[in-house]
Amino acid sequence: RLINLPETEAGHNKEVRQIHVQCIPGSIFVNQYSTFTKSNDHSIHNNKLFNNINDENNGLAFCMADGTWHLQTNHGCVCDAGYELIEHTETCQGDCFYHVHFKTACPRGMFKSSPGLQPCSLCPLNSIAPHAGFRICHCLSGYFRIAPNLSAEHSCLGPPSAPRNLNAIHINGTSVILSWDPPIRSGGFHETLYHVQCQGCQIDTVKYQPGNHLNETK
Repeated sequence: RLINLPETEAGHNKEVRQIHVQCIPGSIFVNQYSTFTKSNDHSIHNNKLFNNINDENNGLAFCMADGTWHLQTNHGCVCDAGYELIEHTETCQGDCFYHVHFKTACPRGMFKSSPGLQPCSLCPLNSIAPHAGFRICHCLSGYFRIAPNLSAEHSCLGPPSAPRNLNAIHINGTSVILSWDPPIRSGGFHETLYHVQCQGCQIDTVKYQPGNHLNETK
């Protein structure tokens, strides 16, 4: 997977032809544990991938006389951030061919924050990827991530809209009971905190029950 192997003419009798392999564009090299895999059906069903061709320790492929590959898989390649895997299989007849997987950039509205074989993900709440190939979705105007070290999977947050339908449901000479409806837009927060203040009142003459900071609507 994610490697470039040239079409190679199989050798004669027991002749083995050694080929260096390299990552395809859009993928990057990663260290992998060493193993050895044989292709029995002219395609490789293994996710151990290979190093860049310019590295002295890169992976090797051996084109056997019977038209199959032997692969030394001590290194590997995975899709880079912003790219995901698309399956595509070449047929294998006669000479040595390889089962190749093609990469594609994450489409608009999706992202992939780190290298690997995992697919792209939808942008979190209140964020957008306006073009293909984004590693992290950008917050919409007026929204933000509350800490710079939050991962790309976190939603963007913003101020909620105003509470609605404020009503005085009881009034007498010394008190008033207020109620209201929650804002239409929460800003991405799971909980809304309301601050109640009597404008024009002297602070020491007003008592708020149960308090002037509430998470309820009454």
